[in-house]
Amino acid sequence: MTVTMLPSLPVESVYEYFALANVRDQRIVLTGGADEDGLSKKVFMFDLNTEQWLGPQPELNKARRYHGSCSVGDNVFVFGGKGESFDLLDSIEMLAMTGPREWFSFTVSGLSAREQPLVANVSESKILVLGGLGESDILDTTGMIVAVNKSDGGNKEVEHEDARFECQRNSWCASRDGSIVALVEDEAVNLKVVKISADGQ
Repeated sequence: MTVTMLPSLPVESVYEYFALANVRDQRIVLTGGADEDGLSKKVFMFDLNTEQWLGPQPELNKARRYHGSCSVGDNVFVFGGKGESFDLLDSIEMLAMTGPREWFSFTVSGLSAREQPLVANVSESKILVLGGLGESDILDTTGMIVAVNKSDGGNKEVEHEDARFECQRNSWCASRDGSIVALVEDEAVNLKVVKISADGQ
């Protein structure tokens, strides 16, 4: 095993509660979090080839901490977390690394606000949002697969597909095409597939 020490994050104080996403093993994108001045919209990007932090990046639309993040292809997604008034967030934000360098926001009907969710890519076109803490720190066992459709012609509206299925306790949860999504160890989970535009237009 080889361990490489990275340059320090370019901040002046303790920085915590952020989320990370790996983009094609080329860039690490750090989003949100908090420092001694409070909640942050900041975004930092680390180049894995040069092993250096890059210059200023476009900020999130909403400051958030305790959120989840992942990438699908060249797109970075963040979901949920706590906002500036300690309110739980239900929005998804997306940054297209190869398009306009700005964050686009989406909300998905049926996907409840929560903090500390699992957010992971399960294929080159789908992300999984699962679990986390809801209101009053009650465990939220619901989840959703978000399918990123790159050929929607700029349609920003979120569409629900007729592809609902259930995950039972202590079982693998699989979509209709047979791809394994998650092992549910506790409560039964309801998942459904939605579709959004990858370009955010």
